[in-house]
Amino acid sequence: MSYQVLARKWRPKSFQETVGQTPVLQALGHALRENRVHHAYLLTGTRGVGKTSIARILAKCLSCFQGITDTPCGVCEACVGIDQGRFLDLIEIDAASRTKVEDTRDLLDNVQYAPSLGRFKIYLIDEVHMLSSHSFNALLKTLEEPPEHVKFILCTTDPQKLPVTVISRCCHLALKPLQPLEITRQLEKILTAENIVFDPQAIALLSEQAQGSLRDALSLLDQAISVGNGQVTVVSTRLMLGVAENSALIQLLQHLIHHRVTPLCELLQTLLSQGIQGSSLLETLARMLTDIAHLHLDPTWQSTRFDTPSLQEIAQTLAPEHIQLWYQIALLVQKDLDLAPDPQVGLEMALMRMMAFVPVLGHADKPAHPHPNPPPSRGREPEHPLPTQKTSLTPPPSDLQAFWQDLTERSTLSGMIRPLARHSTPIHLSEEVLTLALDPSHTHLLNPRFEAQLQEALKPLLNGVLLKFQQTTPSSHQSPAALAEQTRVAQHQALKTQMLADPVVQFAQENLEAVIIETSLESKNLS
Repeated sequence: MSYQVLARKWRPKSFQETVGQTPVLQALGHALRENRVHHAYLLTGTRGVGKTSIARILAKCLSCFQGITDTPCGVCEACVGIDQGRFLDLIEIDAASRTKVEDTRDLLDNVQYAPSLGRFKIYLIDEVHMLSSHSFNALLKTLEEPPEHVKFILCTTDPQKLPVTVISRCCHLALKPLQPLEITRQLEKILTAENIVFDPQAIALLSEQAQGSLRDALSLLDQAISVGNGQVTVVSTRLMLGVAENSALIQLLQHLIHHRVTPLCELLQTLLSQGIQGSSLLETLARMLTDIAHLHLDPTWQSTRFDTPSLQEIAQTLAPEHIQLWYQIALLVQKDLDLAPDPQVGLEMALMRMMAFVPVLGHADKPAHPHPNPPPSRGREPEHPLPTQKTSLTPPPSDLQAFWQDLTERSTLSGMIRPLARHSTPIHLSEEVLTLALDPSHTHLLNPRFEAQLQEALKPLLNGVLLKFQQTTPSSHQSPAALAEQTRVAQHQALKTQMLADPVVQFAQENLEAVIIETSLESKNLS
């Protein structure tokens, strides 16, 4: 006996065996139990989500010899005949091969005749959008008012091509793409029943590659079993799909973070020589960056696709704005990869673009330095250096405030700790403890994780002094961010005054009714 592929062998034979599509199944189940079955159903959805399978199950529910039910017996002549494709009163039509109006007219000529064995004569038209406009016109009247013994079930992957007159005559049920977890559970169930050894990580890869289509997942599973010589392993599945190993992606991210260009290009060449597709590499990188972003927001979050401890290590060294920028670059490069001279050149340029671009947090903030070990600053020394020995001296608030502003400007802070430092105000220094007050509008930045990161980042400049935060800010103290905003406003006002004093501007206002758009003024180059 010839081999039967898994997609056909495991085609669902009842609503209970159908994977996903709960709203559609509930709607059909209620209609069958209450005997409120529509005369024409339209099932839409992408490939491999169960349109034809649900249509055949619905035909069994209507034709079962035990009566109309949402749980057909599966053993009567009607149920067995429909499962085997030989039931006379279920007429399956492939609209792609019968597009002519003559075919539709021949079909409608037999609608008036009563069913031979079943309760209804059921017409299942697959890929109905392939019918010609004349065929749709010939079908309209019968579709709107068919004989009582006739039911229509239309299936299509492209409902936009259907005339609205056809859609309005049907009960439209839209099937959604399946979730990867739903596909994973079904594949594991099938492999367990087939006594095939499998690796859960390999099944997760197949579920993601299926993109919501269970039939695609089963076809890939058949291929993975053959490649793995009767087993489904991670190594063989990655080789078949052209997906890079997680450890290689982690190493690639480490090279990006530390700006190691030569090892990065060598690793990329190795991955491409193994058959890894460029688009697949960028897609996996985007998924990994998404998981790292999750860890930034919730350190207790666990990744189901990658090694969580490795991602946590990267999350501690990679700023959130870098994650968002790199994710956007990975998405955009996938569109332009075909335009590159070759995949390796396109990927190398994309990764070097990630190194070169630095996200800007705002007009008042300086961008974080992209290098982990920036060159030493050649600027002026701070006017108010922090004491290196224990002291009870409390400097004047203005001096301490100027010292903190100079410290935040000299340090290479990035990520969430940069706004935490810039919106904090120093209010007291004693016994190697520097007390900071955080702007009440930024209390969401105050958590032990960010405090520890700020302490570690400023450790070389603090000479052992510890930071302590409180949430009340004296009115006489201002944070570096507030001082920077005051400076910006003052410069903006000075520029506005300078422009208003200009004779050309005054002439334009008096004679041409000109108006100055203040938002277009840039507070720079006032001298």
